[in-house]
Amino acid sequence: MENYGCCTLSVVPVRSTPGHRGEMVNQLLFGDFFTILEKDNQWLRIRTLYDEYEGWLSEKQYTRVTNHSFVTDYIENQFYFTDLLSWVREDSCGKKRTPVVFGSVVRNVQEDRFELNGKRYCLEGMIKPVSLVPDREELIRTAMLFKGAPYLWGGRSFFGIDCSGLVQIVFKVNGIGLPRDAGQQALTGKTIHFLNEVLPGDLAFFDNEEGRIVHVGILLGPDRILHASGQVRKDVIDHQGIFRRDCGEYSHRLRIIKRIF
Repeated sequence: MENYGCCTLSVVPVRSTPGHRGEMVNQLLFGDFFTILEKDNQWLRIRTLYDEYEGWLSEKQYTRVTNHSFVTDYIENQFYFTDLLSWVREDSCGKKRTPVVFGSVVRNVQEDRFELNGKRYCLEGMIKPVSLVPDREELIRTAMLFKGAPYLWGGRSFFGIDCSGLVQIVFKVNGIGLPRDAGQQALTGKTIHFLNEVLPGDLAFFDNEEGRIVHVGILLGPDRILHASGQVRKDVIDHQGIFRRDCGEYSHRLRIIKRIF
C-alpha cells in the first residue's frame, strides 16, 4: 500500500470511524493530499497534509500516489479555484469532466493545464496563486461568497459547510493556514480585548456552558459577524455574543477574539 494519496473527486467525506455510518468530521476537496496511516477492510485512516487532520476514507474514493509524484505534485506552486463551482477535464479522454469547488487546489499550472499523479488535466474556471501578503478586504470579499451556504457538520464547500470549515477555507485561499476545528483555531493569533479594536477579518470564538470553544466566525467590523449557523449568515455581535435579530435573542456567547494577521 502506498504511503500517500490524493483526492481526485469533487468532495469526499472523511469519517470518525471506518464505515459509511461513521460521523462525517471533514471533507477532502480535489487536489488534497494525505498520508495513509492504516487500513481496515475497505477503509483507510488518513492524515491530511494541509492541517494534519485524521479520519477514515473509503478506499474507493482516492487515488494512490507514488512517493515521487507526491514530492513533485505537492511541494510545487499551488493555485486555488476561486469560483464556487468549476471543472477539470482529463486531457486523455476529453469527455470526462470533474466538478471542483471553491478552495480546491491545483499545482504547476501552465496556461490552463496541469498534471496530477501522472495525468494531464485541463481546467475550466478561475484560479489564483497562494497569496504571499494577505489582504483584509480580499478576505472579506472571499468570505461573503459563502453567504447563504447551508450548514453541514464537517463540510468544506458552498453546498454544505461548518463554522470552522468556513474560516479555514477562506483563510486558506488568502494564504493563511489554520487548523480544522474551532478549538484549535482559537489557540492561534493574538488576543484582541475589545470589539471596538477589531479589524475586518479578525476571528471571534464562542463557548458552551462547560467553557469549551464550540463556534467561530469572521468579524466584518466591531458589530457584525459572518458565521455558519443553520446557514452562512451575517449577524449582530456585541460584548455578550451573537444577537439574532430575527428571533430576538443571543445564539452564541462570546469567549475570545483573535487577530490572525
